[in-house]
Amino acid sequence: MAERVATLADAAQAFRTFADAEGARVPTYAAICRIIADDPELHGLLLHAPTGQRLPVLLLAAIHEVVLTQPDTALAPWYPSVSGRAPSSEDPGPALRSTIAAHRDRILGLLRTRQVQTNEVNRCCAWWIALTQLTAEDPRPVHLVEIGASAGLNLLLDRYRYTLGHNGAAGVASSPVHLGSELRGHETGGHQTGGHQDTPRVLGAAIVTRVGLDQRPLDITDPADARWLEACVWPEQRVRFDRLTAALGVAALDPPRVVPGDLVDDLSPLLDEAPDGSHVVVLSSWVLAYVSRERRSVFLDLLSGAAVRLASRNVRLTLLTLEAASILDLVAPPPLPADASADEQFASILAITGFSTTSPPTTSPPTTPPPTTPPPTGRVIARCQAHLVWTELLG
Repeated sequence: MAERVATLADAAQAFRTFADAEGARVPTYAAICRIIADDPELHGLLLHAPTGQRLPVLLLAAIHEVVLTQPDTALAPWYPSVSGRAPSSEDPGPALRSTIAAHRDRILGLLRTRQVQTNEVNRCCAWWIALTQLTAEDPRPVHLVEIGASAGLNLLLDRYRYTLGHNGAAGVASSPVHLGSELRGHETGGHQTGGHQDTPRVLGAAIVTRVGLDQRPLDITDPADARWLEACVWPEQRVRFDRLTAALGVAALDPPRVVPGDLVDDLSPLLDEAPDGSHVVVLSSWVLAYVSRERRSVFLDLLSGAAVRLASRNVRLTLLTLEAASILDLVAPPPLPADASADEQFASILAITGFSTTSPPTTSPPTTPPPTTPPPTGRVIARCQAHLVWTELLG
């Protein structure tokens, strides 16, 4: 977790962990991470970031932005996003060190002022899977609220096309944004507790309103913000760049509303915007990992209270999370087998959390503790690669 990176040793281990988890998918980035992990001068840069943002991907994004804006820099041959070619097979160490030395002040400025705001649109595959389940159960129109929304591209999930396993196309067939995920099950050799069913082609209810919340929203019409979105994408993964570019084009036609604010202090008014008789669905993909355990507890308490309040207007509230398995105590995925790959060990967990709408009694005797709202209940839907390269549906 980001807040645990407090020392040089922590920072070095964070880069090694990233390299181990993602090395098969981004070998050049993994090689760069191992170089950084072995050099205190390099991994020490991460300690200049705010505590909750001390993740390897922040330093990697800061370096990527430098390469994007300085395409003649020594490191460019290892960045297909800039060179347009496969990464160089040479050792990137000397080029990495010279690039960081030449642009150290700019990199430090980015570490201190920017946040990890990857608007990974392929994560909408997870939201599609979860929302098709929710809207099949409950046809009430959806009021979508995303915390840590970045530029809000994932709020437009109903404007994209999906290919999930061999189920055929879902969503908007004519959309220029093509998203997809391999579905793993018994028949594909994945580890799973039960077989999966076809994913519905359409949502069972319309998304009628949508809003994002972010501490520092990114403006898709601002070139600097758009470039930071690009910098947060891993340069070896050209498909992700293409998806981001296409999603930015869709968003430009009707930009999503994203407001500045905190996921606890400023969330309630956005929940209360829900129309009567609707279903509020709150989205969190790799956002709760950036806040403390105590703050996450306050966040869940806020949603519990809001569920009771909204129920008076026949409004349901549900939380969808795509987070690490350790982030929400109430979400317990089935254990992995002993031979699970690093890819599976570091997977994200897609879960649905529901909240009681029963108000606690208000006539307790003065000597008894104040009543509490029943705790939320979570159910795991899937284990996913962080960028939804693959999805293992569970139960």
